[in-house]
Amino acid sequence: MTTHADSTVTEKKHVAAPGTAVSHPRHIPSRIQVARRALRQHRWVYILMAPTLIYFVIFKYGPLWNAQIAFKDFKPLLGVWGSPWVGLEHFKTFVNSFYFDQLIANTIFFSTAKLVLGLPIAVIMALALHETLLKRFRTVVQTIVYLPHFLSWV
Repeated sequence: MTTHADSTVTEKKHVAAPGTAVSHPRHIPSRIQVARRALRQHRWVYILMAPTLIYFVIFKYGPLWNAQIAFKDFKPLLGVWGSPWVGLEHFKTFVNSFYFDQLIANTIFFSTAKLVLGLPIAVIMALALHETLLKRFRTVVQTIVYLPHFLSWV
């Protein structure tokens, strides 16, 4: 039971009955407002992602843009856009060169040797380190062994 005192304390809510028109429709945000709200809510995620995205743009996509130099007779004074287009001429010269066969053979040899020798050695090393009881020694050896993966083979 609601008394007169209870009804004055509570606020009246405007609720439309089912099937009747609503006097003031809901505000529907625009796409720009939704995007701004998402940017504001997730700004720290974007800030943390920014260095990685910048890295990929500079070191992964940048070289793709500059790959067009391989198809031009590049003259530094003319720049990339001003240098004349030669198409596949540089590649034809490379494939027809005296050293091409030796270069391909060396590439296949070193790639195969790395695969055939590197994989079993890595597995044996991992099993041996797993059996080592000294945790500090294991950590130092893992660091020393894994370090060459960060260095270039070229």
